[in-house]
Amino acid sequence: MKKRVILLLVLSLASFIAATLPPVQAVSSGDNWPMFRHDPTHTGYSNQTSSTPFATTNSTHSSGVKGIYPSEVISSPAVVDGYVFVGANNGNIYCLDARTGEEKWSYATGGEIEASPAVADGRVFVGPSYGVFCCLDASTGNEIWSFTKKTGIASSPAVAYGCVFHAGDDLYCFNASTGDLLWSQPCWADWSSPAIADGCLYVGIGVAIYCFDASTGARVWNYSTEWSVHSSPAVVNGRLYVGSGDNNLYCLNASSGEKIWSFPTEYLVGSSPAVVGNCVFVGSDDGRLYCLDALTGAKIWSSTMTNEKLALSMISSPSVVDGRVFIGSLPNVYCFNASTGDQIWCFPTAGRWVLSSPAVADSRVYVGSEEGEIYCLDAFTGGKIWNCTATTDLEPPPSGHGPTTPPIQKHDFIYVLTAATLAIVSGMALLVYFKKRKRETM
Repeated sequence: MKKRVILLLVLSLASFIAATLPPVQAVSSGDNWPMFRHDPTHTGYSNQTSSTPFATTNSTHSSGVKGIYPSEVISSPAVVDGYVFVGANNGNIYCLDARTGEEKWSYATGGEIEASPAVADGRVFVGPSYGVFCCLDASTGNEIWSFTKKTGIASSPAVAYGCVFHAGDDLYCFNASTGDLLWSQPCWADWSSPAIADGCLYVGIGVAIYCFDASTGARVWNYSTEWSVHSSPAVVNGRLYVGSGDNNLYCLNASSGEKIWSFPTEYLVGSSPAVVGNCVFVGSDDGRLYCLDALTGAKIWSSTMTNEKLALSMISSPSVVDGRVFIGSLPNVYCFNASTGDQIWCFPTAGRWVLSSPAVADSRVYVGSEEGEIYCLDAFTGGKIWNCTATTDLEPPPSGHGPTTPPIQKHDFIYVLTAATLAIVSGMALLVYFKKRKRETM
């Protein structure tokens, strides 16, 4: 009875605060892509209208720590007011001219950057895998404020209600202007990034989807899946859409957490869904891009990008602009017709993996790749306009090495089995056994 009363009080408080907060705007300026999945609700959609194709100049630039090796670009770009903001595993975040690819400034964070930056009100927010969460001046790259984290993760920040929300070793809410920590919650969100809608924050933690009150951090509900949730949720029209390592895409009631429907793919779903009108687009590690009915979960179409079922082959998430779907898979960047699923073009990168999710602005597609390139492509033709190389002095892993597979997570625990662990456990078991035998023979 006591637990029920507490739950009712929390739900009542959440409803009151949600009613007093302004709605999150799902669509920003048509020529901007300011954060991961475009907006705080994670629609993965922009209402911009395409202009005419560009001349493919094929210009190439070099950025970053002036080394001789390329540095992986897993981070997904943000594009605001004619500039591209993106991180690299050499620890740098870059500001590039969106038209030419020339570097305007760079900032060394001190840790690998797999997360995607968020840009709002002339500020850039980004967190490296280890080190500090930073707020930078978008014009100069100068640090405005920072917060030291215990550890880090590849989760990307979202900006809404004058706050910055970031998940990693804990779930954080900062005042975007001052950097003051408003609240935090223990969590380990890994790659799932928080979506903000209707006064609530939604994120995948371990094997579950959680809903928190965006103002207080109080937990509202959680829904458990059968495996790890690396996908980032999208929240549209009172429904939450998210993928899971149990091979399913889920649709939940955003207010209650109750399941409305689920759609089974043939392998892991680490890609984050995009929602446009009555359609949900999502990639699966079974090598396919799916288009589903947002209301029923029925499949409208699917397109095959690779016949391999390979973990992490489809971490890149779809971006939808002007009737086209853009996504990366293994070494390629693809463009599909959003209505039919027909492939329009395919751009082969020089690497093995494209884990970065495309950002689309002003009829250009911006995306990073594993071989250290940041590409700018023509949204109409897939022709390369420019590319910029992030470099480092660190020698890359041997050929054939792909991204590190995240540790297996089950029931909010991380199980990592090593030879050393087995040796320690075996030794302790033998010690207990011999002590017991000694007592029995005394």
